Order: sequence, then C-alpha cells, then structure tokens
Amino acid sequence: PFTVWRSEFQAYLAGDLTHMSRYVGGEQAVVSIAEQLTLWWLAVIEWYVAQREQGIPALSVSYAELVATKAETLSAIFRYCGLPTSSVDDGLRAYERDSQAGTVMARENPAQVNSQHLTPAELAAVQAIIERHPLVGKPDFAMP
Repeated sequence: PFTVWRSEFQAYLAGDLTHMSRYVGGEQAVVSIAEQLTLWWLAVIEWYVAQREQGIPALSVSYAELVATKAETLSAIFRYCGLPTSSVDDGLRAYERDSQAGTVMARENPAQVNSQHLTPAELAAVQAIIERHPLVGKPDFAMP
C-alpha cells in the first residue's frame, strides 16, 4: 500500500509525504513499482522547489540536455560548482562506459536508451499521477 511507500521514503527527505496519497487514490492504494518511482520523483521535485523557495541555490540540468550537449552541460555544471573547466574532458570520460553495465538497465550502445520500457498500463498510471500533481502537471515539466 501507499502507506508502506510513504513510511519508507519520507525518512529520506525528512518530511511528511501524506499529501501524495491523493495522486494514487488514497492511503490504502496499492502502488506498483512504476508508481512508487513516480511518487519518489515527485517528492524529490517538491523538495527541490522548497529548497529553492528558501533561497538555497541549485543548478537545474535535464537529462535531455546532458545527453544532447554533454560538453557544454558538463562545463556549466563545473562552472556552477566552482570546478576548473579544464577538467571537463576528464568528466566526459565517464560517459565512455555504461555505468549500469552488468545490470538489467545496461545498454548495448551507451548512446542509446536502455531496453527497459513501461507497459501501456504502467505508462498510463504514471501519466495519471503526474497529471494530478499541481506543480508538475505534465511529464515535460521544466525545473526552475
């Protein structure tokens, strides 16, 4: 049930996640792994936004940006963190190897997405959760 997910996950963010039950149909809703991961993602986004609202700076970088423009995005991350951009090439070497090699998430070609996909039912459940969220609303939500 949702309550099991909530009790396990809210310790990570040191906050009350009871309100998230409304995205899955209530406290006793049975949530799939895909739904649990979606709730986790939403909880992290809410935490991030709350930190920003308190004035804690953070650099928002999307996975799509990182994949499409590795060098430029990594340079921006290095600059933001006060690291020497002369070391970006060292950082780029990390992309030469699939960090998930040997797991079910491994990719034959690191430039491609992995072969794990949501079923149509899982995708519909994930989309329904996201659409119910007042801040995110859509899967292509851009972080502030």
